[in-house]
Amino acid sequence: LGGSGAGGPGRRLEGARSPDDGLLEAPLDLRFRAHGRDFAFRLRRDPSAIAPGAIIKQETENGTVVTTAQESFIFRSPGRDAVLKITGGGVHGLVSHGSSFFDVFMDADGKTLQVNESVVAREDQHIGRGGGAAAAAAVAAAAGDAGNRSGAPERKLSGPPAMWTDCYKGGDQAHVLSIGILLGSRVQAVLQQFDIGFQDWLDAVLAKTNMVFLRQLNLMLSVHEIYVANSRSVLAWNQGSSCHMDISTQLDEFAHSAQADLGLWHLFDDCFTGSGAAGRA
Repeated sequence: LGGSGAGGPGRRLEGARSPDDGLLEAPLDLRFRAHGRDFAFRLRRDPSAIAPGAIIKQETENGTVVTTAQESFIFRSPGRDAVLKITGGGVHGLVSHGSSFFDVFMDADGKTLQVNESVVAREDQHIGRGGGAAAAAAVAAAAGDAGNRSGAPERKLSGPPAMWTDCYKGGDQAHVLSIGILLGSRVQAVLQQFDIGFQDWLDAVLAKTNMVFLRQLNLMLSVHEIYVANSRSVLAWNQGSSCHMDISTQLDEFAHSAQADLGLWHLFDDCFTGSGAAGRA
């Protein structure tokens, strides 16, 4: 993993630096060989899916604190075949090669790049956790959970998503869908356990999701509000530590809660039991 400026020599990315580090202004070159294939991408810095100024409401011991999201960045290839999120905890991304997708992950020490064929959960299974909670698969946003505790078998993303036609009016042009995100207290606890900031995690998950959605639907998700529950939350949709609701009941409570008027809302939690639905709409 390296980068180069115009006319300048390549440089090695020594570990993972803050996305706001000026050294990351230059393009990044990602080159490696894995699974019998050669990969080579040039990526440029792009704004993340969390809109600057997005409202963040976070429950604390002293009440709900309202802040606004700071500008954050990802790296994306012009051909939409590679995306990376770089944080203090490492590098997380998704790349495609031919008919296959691959998750990539590198710890903050920058010594080893892990490359695994990307997976999609079957209807009765769950997205796997690889390289910590932030290394969710490309379509993790459709699964609604934080990680795989069961070790259930998974299946590979069978090929690059084909562009859907006649799906909606104007589908031949790219569109942006404004969304809101709810984080249950259990998924927040998992992220804290792995020392992962929820905004970094969402950046990584949504970057991968948008890579698929752009290629399949010509649609990109843009987050405009985030609500983070804590363990003492009294909100009806929050599972808390007991996971007392099945996913259908939680969806009903979620659907009847008052939210800002956005294109859609998505709830992440971490109550998957090893069988049954991992996500529901």
